[in-house]
Amino acid sequence: MRSHIVRLVILFIIFSLNLAPSLLAAEPPTDIPFTLYGGFAVIVRGAIGNQRNLSILVDTGAVPSVVDQRLARRLKLNGPAERISVVNQNLSLERVSLAGLRLASVEFPAVSAVVLDLAAIETRLGLRLDAIIGLDVLGRQNFTIDYRHRRILLGEAVATGEPIPFELETEAGTPYVVVSMQMNDRQVRLLLDTGANNLTLYLPRVRALGVAISQEGARTDLGAAGEYAVRQIRISNVRLGKMKRASLAAAMVNSSDSALRDFDGLLGPSALGLTQLAFDFDHRILYILPGR
Repeated sequence: MRSHIVRLVILFIIFSLNLAPSLLAAEPPTDIPFTLYGGFAVIVRGAIGNQRNLSILVDTGAVPSVVDQRLARRLKLNGPAERISVVNQNLSLERVSLAGLRLASVEFPAVSAVVLDLAAIETRLGLRLDAIIGLDVLGRQNFTIDYRHRRILLGEAVATGEPIPFELETEAGTPYVVVSMQMNDRQVRLLLDTGANNLTLYLPRVRALGVAISQEGARTDLGAAGEYAVRQIRISNVRLGKMKRASLAAAMVNSSDSALRDFDGLLGPSALGLTQLAFDFDHRILYILPGR
C-alpha cells in the first residue's frame, strides 16, 4: 500500500480599486455559471465519464480533488490506498483517476482524486454532492471567480481590485495558494480556501506565533471525518494587503503535529466579504475585490 500524507483541506468546511485592464488570455475565456450555497460554496454542473448533470464543488483548498464514493462505484473506479490528513486525524482513502471530467465546454485530462463519502458535507450544504475539484483541475490556467454575477471565467484573470502576491505550493502533485495576512502585528500564512466560509486558525500555530485572540465560545462541527471541536474567537487589527479590519470573527481548531502543514490556517473569501477572486498564476498575483 502506498502511504504518504497529503493535505485534504476541503474536508474541513466550518460553518460556524481598479488597478489595470483585464489580463489578455491566449484564447477567449470559458464562462462557467455556478450556484452559490450558504453564501460561500461554489457549485458548478459538470460530467465525469458517462455520468452527467453532476454537482461539483469548486474548492481551491482541495488537495487533492475528491469523488464521492457512490459515483466512484457507478464509474467502477478503483485504486491504491493512501494516508490522507483530515483536520486532526489521518484516514486511509482510495486514490483513483477521473477520466472525462467536463465543465461547460471544457474537458480536462485525467485527474487524480481520492474517494470519500461526502454525505456529511451534503447535509451541510443541503444538496447532492458528486465531486470536489481544486487547483489540480482549475490551476492549469488563470481564472476568475465572480461571486456577484455567479460565474467563473476560465482562462482569464480579471485584474480588478487589490493585488495580493501569493505563494504557489505543491503537495503530491497538487498545487495550492498561500497568502500572508497580518494579525496583531504578526504575520500568518493562510491557505486560500473557497470551500470554507470563514477564517480558521490552528491552535498550535496560534500559540507559536503569539497571535492575540479573545475567545467567544465553543461548538462542535461535523465534517467528512466526523465531529471535531471548534473554538469561536475574535482577532483584532487584521490586514490583507491594504484591506484592514479592526476586528474579525474566526474559528480555531486543534490539530496534531502530523496533520499540520506549512500554513497556519485557512482563509475563506466570505470571511472578508470578497466578491471577486482572480488568479494570475503567470505572475503569482491574486486580485481581490471587496463588497461595496
